[in-house]
Amino acid sequence: MDAVRQDLGSGGPERVGRWPDSVQTMTTHAARQTADPAVGDLQVFKAAFFRALAHPVRIRILELLVKQDRSVQELQEALGLGQPVVSQQLAVLRSTNIVAGRKEGVSVRYAVRDPLIGTLLDTARQIFNNHLVGTRDLLRQLKREDRQR
Repeated sequence: MDAVRQDLGSGGPERVGRWPDSVQTMTTHAARQTADPAVGDLQVFKAAFFRALAHPVRIRILELLVKQDRSVQELQEALGLGQPVVSQQLAVLRSTNIVAGRKEGVSVRYAVRDPLIGTLLDTARQIFNNHLVGTRDLLRQLKREDRQR
C-alpha cells in the first residue's frame, strides 16, 4: 500500500509511507474477504470507497454537502431525520475520509473533502438517466408490439 496517493485537501499527489489508518483498516478487512490474487490493493480501496457511498442517506448527505458546508442540525432539518441517524452516516463518511468536520463554536460543520465528489454524483446521475432512457425505449417497443397483436 506504500505509494503515491492523491492528497484529498489539495488534489495533488502526496508521497506517503502508508494509507490513513481508516483506509488501512478498510482495505485490510476487505483483503481478508478477497482471496483472489487478481485483486490488488487499489481495487480493494475502490470497493471500500464505493461501499461507503452505498447508502441512500449518505448519498443525500453528500448531495447537500457538495452545495455547502452544514452542521448536523442543518442536515437533520434538510433530511427530516433524527440526530442519531445523521451522525451515524456522517461517521461512515468521516471514517473513509470522504467528509471532514471542523469545530465552529459548539457545533461541527461538515464538508466534502474533495470537490470531485460532486462530479462523481453528477456522473452517476447521468449514467442512471441513460439507463432509464433505455428502459423507457424498451417499454415503448413492448407497447407497440402489444398493439400490433
